[in-house]
Amino acid sequence: MALGPALSNALAPLAWWVALEVPRLAPTPHEPVAGAKAQRAWDLLRLPQLRRLLLLNIVLFSCWDAHSFVVPVVGHARGMGASSIGLVLGSFALAATLVRLAITRWADKLDELVVLRSAMALATVVLLAYAWLPGSWGLILGSTVLGLALGSYQPMTLATLHQVTPAGRHGQALRQGRKDTA
Repeated sequence: MALGPALSNALAPLAWWVALEVPRLAPTPHEPVAGAKAQRAWDLLRLPQLRRLLLLNIVLFSCWDAHSFVVPVVGHARGMGASSIGLVLGSFALAATLVRLAITRWADKLDELVVLRSAMALATVVLLAYAWLPGSWGLILGSTVLGLALGSYQPMTLATLHQVTPAGRHGQALRQGRKDTA
């Protein structure tokens, strides 16, 4: 029996069991403060820092999508098989996941702006050089480095979003950001 199907068959019940262990909290009703003016989420776009952060999020998220589109095209043009193309895409996903796990360990020591700028610079360099990387292993290496860069920006974007959003409006900013990148 192959390990892959056995593992995937065990993950679904495990995920179900973990989901059952999540405590259910009753939603608390939100009552507006007397005399408070209703604020729309779109009003947050008047904040220049938030606008720039959302634009950065859109650009880097587009890099993620572009990579997912370009890898099969470049791989096919080079005569790579589906398994090799899958390895390239898998290396990206694995790197993005691992960098997020690492960021949680050192988040208090990281400067969000340095990480965001580094992610932009690294993604730019990798995407410019991607088509000229040699062979499958070159694409896997490039995909891994790109996964590290793009995986690192999302947690830092959320941290920065909470810093640039006025108190009490974080939920609106999160919804706004989700709409812009969906």
